[in-house]
Amino acid sequence: MLKYRQEGRDRVETIMPLDVTTRDGAEWLKFSREDNSEEEIRLDWIESFEEILV
Repeated sequence: MLKYRQEGRDRVETIMPLDVTTRDGAEWLKFSREDNSEEEIRLDWIESFEEILV
């Protein structure tokens, strides 16, 4: 479970981390959602996370 802030809004999503990269002086997390869509966000946007065991 990932809580992050993007475009001034708090978001909470269940995600699967895929990759972490560095570019443009920042670190980025690429993840997939439950619907298999993918997104990439800056790590400093993350407010909290929690591992969910299934």
